[in-house]
Amino acid sequence: MKKLGLLLLLVGLASTSFSQIKKVKIKAERGVKYLYHTDSVCFERKDVIAMTRIFHDFYIAVRDDNFEGFKDCLSPNTLKIIQGDKLERKFGKYKKYQLKFTGNVDLRYIKPIPVEKTPEPTRVYILAIKLSDNQVIKGRVGFDPLKRLKFDGDEHYLGMTMVKTDAGFRVSILW
Repeated sequence: MKKLGLLLLLVGLASTSFSQIKKVKIKAERGVKYLYHTDSVCFERKDVIAMTRIFHDFYIAVRDDNFEGFKDCLSPNTLKIIQGDKLERKFGKYKKYQLKFTGNVDLRYIKPIPVEKTPEPTRVYILAIKLSDNQVIKGRVGFDPLKRLKFDGDEHYLGMTMVKTDAGFRVSILW
């Protein structure tokens, strides 16, 4: 009887942990699914989907050399602070990543930046993605928030700072 109770407890715990993995489908591009654990994000599912879509649109614009699409994904404050040639240089630095998202992409976490001294008027969040298909980042840009974090396998992760605005989530370039 104790063995049956223990078995039921283990099955219950296993099914609970599997139910915490959620998928975010990006309808704009076939073959890409973002996966996340509910305890690794600080938002409701609809906000995670909105944030992930902006993140994806941002890198599609970078990949397709679409500067206007890149600007559309940026926060109003970023556009106000970084203008002209400086913004084009940052766009060029992002293009060096040459990322292509396919298959399952692991959204590792979304959490607020603990430092309150950012140029954004609202709270800033770090979104960290584990890259798919053994992609690596060589020559990480200085404004990638994961550049300051050193951990084993960090070249397989991409960081992005984002804010929630009236128009939804937008990418913020802080440095």
